[in-house]
Amino acid sequence: MSIRTRTSALRMASALLLAMVIAMPAQAQIDLKIGPRLGYDVGDIEEAFLGVEARVGLPVMPVEFNGSFDYYFMEENVNFWSVHVGGLYALKAPGIPVAPYVGAGLDFSRLSVEVPEFDTPFGSFGGDSTGNTEVGLGLIGGVSFAFGPLNPFVQAQISLGDYDLYTLSAGLLFGL
Repeated sequence: MSIRTRTSALRMASALLLAMVIAMPAQAQIDLKIGPRLGYDVGDIEEAFLGVEARVGLPVMPVEFNGSFDYYFMEENVNFWSVHVGGLYALKAPGIPVAPYVGAGLDFSRLSVEVPEFDTPFGSFGGDSTGNTEVGLGLIGGVSFAFGPLNPFVQAQISLGDYDLYTLSAGLLFGL
């Protein structure tokens, strides 16, 4: 799959999620939560990351839409980030503040490497960069805790593609 095709797929998935949120009737009460998350990948990347997660739910739907962006702390001149767009299904009982959930979606990952320019007696070399964007299937399992407008969560996520990511993360969602 070419980079142009992957970029188009990312734009299409983002536009679809945005269209679903915008097209919801005004009388429907939207449950919007957003907040920071941090974690570590034990798969191909093996680095810590910092990110943001958003969840959008409707009382008439059993699935909550979610999206996340994670930036990984890589070695110098290497950049890696990941975007997830998908849905979560809560496995909770009414009145209990602990809610396990499972989910699936699409993951878009980008790895880029910058080669710094350096001078030698034979001339200058480097000063170039290269990158690769991959699309994968994301599977999620986790637990969230309801404390009024604050919802801490912990989760495990698997992204199956050219970059196999196995992440463990925790975060805090704020209800808006």
